[in-house]
Amino acid sequence: MKGENEEKLIVKPHEQLSRAARFFIFVIFIALSIVMSGDNGVLSSSKKQVRRDLQLDEKGYGFFGSFASAGRMFGSVMFMGLLQTDQRKLLTLICIFINGSAFFMYYLTFNRWILYCVRFLIGSVRIYPHIYIPVWVDQFGIKKLKTMMMTVVNITSPLGQTVGYVLGTINEPDKWYLNYCIVGALILALGSLLLCFPGKYFSAKFNFIGYQKEGKEGFEKDTDDYWKQTTFFETGEMKVKAKAQGSMLEIVKKPVYCLSAFVKANCLFCFQVIHLNITSYVIDDLKMPEEEKLTRFVPLYGGASVFGPFTGGMFGGFLVSLVGGYENKKSAFFLAGFAVVTLLSSFIVIYSNSAVFLCIGLFLFFFFASALLPIIGGYIVSSIPREHKGAGSSLNLLITNLLGNLPGPILYGFLKDTFKETNPRLPWKIIIHMFTFGFFCALGSAYFRYHDLAKAEEEEIKAKGEELKDIDNKA
Repeated sequence: MKGENEEKLIVKPHEQLSRAARFFIFVIFIALSIVMSGDNGVLSSSKKQVRRDLQLDEKGYGFFGSFASAGRMFGSVMFMGLLQTDQRKLLTLICIFINGSAFFMYYLTFNRWILYCVRFLIGSVRIYPHIYIPVWVDQFGIKKLKTMMMTVVNITSPLGQTVGYVLGTINEPDKWYLNYCIVGALILALGSLLLCFPGKYFSAKFNFIGYQKEGKEGFEKDTDDYWKQTTFFETGEMKVKAKAQGSMLEIVKKPVYCLSAFVKANCLFCFQVIHLNITSYVIDDLKMPEEEKLTRFVPLYGGASVFGPFTGGMFGGFLVSLVGGYENKKSAFFLAGFAVVTLLSSFIVIYSNSAVFLCIGLFLFFFFASALLPIIGGYIVSSIPREHKGAGSSLNLLITNLLGNLPGPILYGFLKDTFKETNPRLPWKIIIHMFTFGFFCALGSAYFRYHDLAKAEEEEIKAKGEELKDIDNKA
């Protein structure tokens, strides 16, 4: 009886907190993710003006675009252990306010070396909120909406770049630095709203409950939460203690985690190059008159790049939720199917000779690539051992930036300068064709995930059978 009463002491942190407040924090986090991801969109919409004002060639522009990704890589390593602290609200606010304030440097100077450092700083401090937000959703998210909430989190990056592109196009491109000031002001305003919530809405220890009973050790399974507040008590029936052992090797040894991270990185590799260079590609390579940019191309591309990722992510998350979420082995078939259609749509993007067909191809590419991202995100989160969730999230962002956001603009700039006289469209074809790598990684991730879940089901059925057999023997 005593053991039963003490077992009730183990509670899930979010169950004691206001559902409405948690949902409002989620909305703020999503708005922040979108706005913080908007700087590359602003950069793309004003590529010609930025290169003119900062005196950059194609390679220099590629490096300028990638410096934020280099900062994110640095931040991924720097902040890797800080998710284990109890000051996550404070750290999040510090990073948000530094990030927002740094955008005003674009207005103060055109010195490219200073702005290289500014972009590096922006990327470094932006990474902590980006690491923490999916972890927060996983820990504090509303149970019935958690799959859909994670879906929205996974599409904020491409959606934010699109919003930044539209913002930079609608406003005067020659004053691109003022658009950055708007982005910074929005970040500071949204960050200020988080001051209204106490720290308990952000911090619950990342340790989880282990148990030892009748000579058997294991970890308490919980499908609703990955982390619980640490509780220590001991009785004659049960001994509860925290487990926090393991290493990063526990993460990288899992093929589902690695392959899924490669898929996400490859998708963002293509997204980054498209968003940063789409305007110059259409005007310089497809020979669209520049006066048609605002009246014809921006509505088409804006619609493709906003509704493609958003509706695709929601569609993918909805379909997978119908079969039980990414914990169901049927999700592997959806992942493989989305990967096939994404690969096919990439050929439309590569070989279209008009802005209309290009935007149709981009819509399909964004739609189906974003549809597979919620599944990939779920596979990444669920394949990380529970005691290493924070480190696993940091490692995922490190891989994403090292193989995705960082090399894309640099490689495209190098290829563009190399082939601009002989074959100016070749760099675009090479970059988009690289999704073939992501396609095969997606098939591999689906294969291993399906077999992992099938094996887990078999073990569960076997364990239940043995339990029933023991009950019969005792009877």
